[in-house]
Amino acid sequence: MNHDSHTTHHALRQMLVISAVLVLGSGCVASEDPGRESGEVLVLAAASTQDVLQRLADLLRERGGPVMTISAAGSNALAQQILAGAPGDIYLSADPLWVQEIANAGHAAETVPLLGNDLVLVVPAENRADVREPGDLLSDRVRHVALAGEEVPAGRYAEQALRALGLWDTLSGSGRVVRGQNVRLTLAYVERGEVDAGIVYATDAAAAPSVRVVHTFQREDYPPVVYPLVLTTRGRDNPAAAAVFAFLQSPEARAIFAEHGFHPLAAP
Repeated sequence: MNHDSHTTHHALRQMLVISAVLVLGSGCVASEDPGRESGEVLVLAAASTQDVLQRLADLLRERGGPVMTISAAGSNALAQQILAGAPGDIYLSADPLWVQEIANAGHAAETVPLLGNDLVLVVPAENRADVREPGDLLSDRVRHVALAGEEVPAGRYAEQALRALGLWDTLSGSGRVVRGQNVRLTLAYVERGEVDAGIVYATDAAAAPSVRVVHTFQREDYPPVVYPLVLTTRGRDNPAAAAVFAFLQSPEARAIFAEHGFHPLAAP
């Protein structure tokens, strides 16, 4: 099969799946799960994707498609929920390692790499500590620096970037590091001026007009930020989830992800 025919086949498959879900959503098919009968899909998503997923959910709702309910938190916390047996049809993680954990436990039916992101250093709008580059984090003017938690992907990436620059040992030893439960809470510390700087994803910074990006970390200084999209084994049995899984990979969804600052990865 050549590339053009493969692309056409993939697009046709998405249309057929979504059309089938619209029929299911109309109540023509009985189900033991009322949520599934009405075309509802529970999406467990990394906190950094909450805004763009809500936009995509609104778009589907306007078209009469599946209802996406989004539960956003740190990728680690969501993975642990899945491992503990909590319901979830789709998992969008900021960390391939946690996806591997749920796959090893038998909870992943299908996985595709969907998005990429960048890591940036942000400061409050007034920037009273005059932070202009990572080296300034060691200045006496800086009292607190916000990073996401040690088990949160954004927190691990930030630590690795600071290690690559030779800053981590001094910074962590100074007691200045403040940890946020997830990347959005980390950003909130900066927005409220409770810290002098923070390290977050570029997409989060772009959505926060009250912070300024003063530095974008070189991608070679930390592992690639990859967001795998997972159809869980629970979602595999939900036709509406299959439709959403396909939709989130569609050219239209990829364009919207790009508008929000993500790097859509090549379709498999």
